[in-house]
Amino acid sequence: MFTERLILKSTAIMLKYYLESFQNIDSQPGSSSQYIARVKGEDTLQGKALHQRLAMRSGLREHEVAAVLAALGDEVCDSLREGRRVNLQGLAQFIPSVQGTFDDINELRDAKRHQVKVGVRVPPKLKRDINCQLSWERVHAPDTRLRPNVTAIFNARHEHVTTLKPGMPLKVYGARLKFNEAAPDEGVFLVPLDKFPHEGIPLQDLVMNTPQWLIAQAPYDLPPGDYQLEVRSRMRDCTTLVVGVGQQVLSVETQSSTAPNQAVA
Repeated sequence: MFTERLILKSTAIMLKYYLESFQNIDSQPGSSSQYIARVKGEDTLQGKALHQRLAMRSGLREHEVAAVLAALGDEVCDSLREGRRVNLQGLAQFIPSVQGTFDDINELRDAKRHQVKVGVRVPPKLKRDINCQLSWERVHAPDTRLRPNVTAIFNARHEHVTTLKPGMPLKVYGARLKFNEAAPDEGVFLVPLDKFPHEGIPLQDLVMNTPQWLIAQAPYDLPPGDYQLEVRSRMRDCTTLVVGVGQQVLSVETQSSTAPNQAVA
């Protein structure tokens, strides 16, 4: 067991990446594209596979590892409910806060508008450790290289968006964004971060659908929570559904009681 732990620690780790072109939103017409690196992700390490690897590193049995991880998850949740920060030394710090605004000093908490929001802060040492003794290998882009590329998300005033409000107009900038409006599984979606990735809430009242720009409206009944924006379309073979994901987290803090009679401009 001790030998296995040494092998795990000394094995060289290779990060595979590929390049994808993009054009900066401020670029002049006709300017050449730049390239960004994308990590070629493997399967998510979770469940039994994670238990096995931790057991090899620690000398514990798999069921013991599973029990410790379950207890850790319960303790993190309970501590956050108590308003405590939770610092997993060397890994991450979980920070609770209250999302949603109060209309006046005497207003009590509204369960639909005011919820605990958890921020995660990664320590600089972990970032340094990840890049230390790391080998890089450039590979060919996967077949999904033709997926939509979401570069930026703006509001009606062309400001970058991090906070959403129900009924809010959204402008999505990027490349290969255009989709088939007649296909029900294509479009612009807001996906709750705590839901299975393929679930999503479609944006309404689409007024622009071009390869570079999408303009639509967030639903008025959008529940509070954290979301990621997805653009879903089909590749040129018209059968493969590909997904482009915006990198920023979009938080819904309040709900609108009535829908104003305004169109997306």
